[in-house]
Amino acid sequence: MTLKRKLYLINTILYFVLSLPTIIASNDKCTAYNGVCMDNAIEVCKGNYTYTKNKCDGDESIKCCIPVITCNTPDSTGVCINEKQCDTNTSEPVRNYCPDLPDDIKCCVPKSNNSNNSNKVNKVMDVDTFIEKLKDIEENYKTRYVLGGVGQPLNEKNRINFANDKYNYKDKFGRLRHWRNAILNATDDSFAFDCSGLIKSILWGWNGDRNEYRGGAIAKSNNVPDATADQLCSNTYSSSNSKDFNKIDIGEIVCQDGHIGVYVGNNTVIESAPRRFDESKVTGVQKSNLKDRKDVYGVNRGQWKFHMHLNFIDYCNCANQASISSEKDTENDEFCNCNDTNSGNTIETVSDNTSETISDNNLNTSGFSYINHFSFLSIFIILTSIFIWQTHIIF
Repeated sequence: MTLKRKLYLINTILYFVLSLPTIIASNDKCTAYNGVCMDNAIEVCKGNYTYTKNKCDGDESIKCCIPVITCNTPDSTGVCINEKQCDTNTSEPVRNYCPDLPDDIKCCVPKSNNSNNSNKVNKVMDVDTFIEKLKDIEENYKTRYVLGGVGQPLNEKNRINFANDKYNYKDKFGRLRHWRNAILNATDDSFAFDCSGLIKSILWGWNGDRNEYRGGAIAKSNNVPDATADQLCSNTYSSSNSKDFNKIDIGEIVCQDGHIGVYVGNNTVIESAPRRFDESKVTGVQKSNLKDRKDVYGVNRGQWKFHMHLNFIDYCNCANQASISSEKDTENDEFCNCNDTNSGNTIETVSDNTSETISDNNLNTSGFSYINHFSFLSIFIILTSIFIWQTHIIF
């Protein structure tokens, strides 16, 4: 065998050896979840299996098909499936109850009574009153951002208790030190709010009474639960989810992961935040820009992802709503149904009971029987091109 022939064979083997980890790794992200990469997974992965995206290389039709597991929320039991497979007519996807799974996998649970029909929920106040109370707190009261704050007066005792609370002080990264100092430096005429606490306190009747533990708010009154920001931003307590911020009504809640605010018009949101969006504020209740959420230092603090109607607020104040929101057409708005013609409170279980089930025999959890076609094709083309090029040079 000539030297050129030997070099050719060595180079060819070397390219195959170097390419092997790429072939195997093409499915690693999927097999980490005991899944396999499959064509048309959206149609195939149903029943006992669901699918997740961005775990397989190649065409978008190739998804990672993984087993379904059960999940438990404080109110219900569901299954961890892709949020697009959760039938929103009878069920709702809830975040943070499918640990160690991809972000598009949510706990799909049956809807509660108040999520099936927003108009059947007790309306605590109309949107005009809601906005008026929000603006009153932002303009006329000193506030501090405090995790768990629902309008408590920040007297000396409460300042010390909040400052030493594990949520405000014991932070191994030191990110909460600023919050702690802001609490300790607050004056006696200040009040404590976190983002969801601002909204709940208003619905619970907060009136700025410094002699009451929650400033006059009565926890869980008016049938308003002690819900988190993510829960208020779910279909359980809100309706009409939209990502179009060019069409937003005054009084709608605006949401991002773990945080909530209220749109008050003129491209402005009122929120209780640990950041400074207002030069005159330290932390707490303040105004921010709806579409350009930068703090006073010019740092972008994350944009709002979607907005919703809060079920406890009466947006169907047809006599007054148009006067505060030029963007709202109350006559043609499906949500503003003053006649309250909706009916029925049937709660059904998660859908897809009749969907096709993939047996374990159809899945190879090692992942190799369904390795991404695109990866093989790409590697084949590359190696073939190299082979032709080498042959041309050597011979």
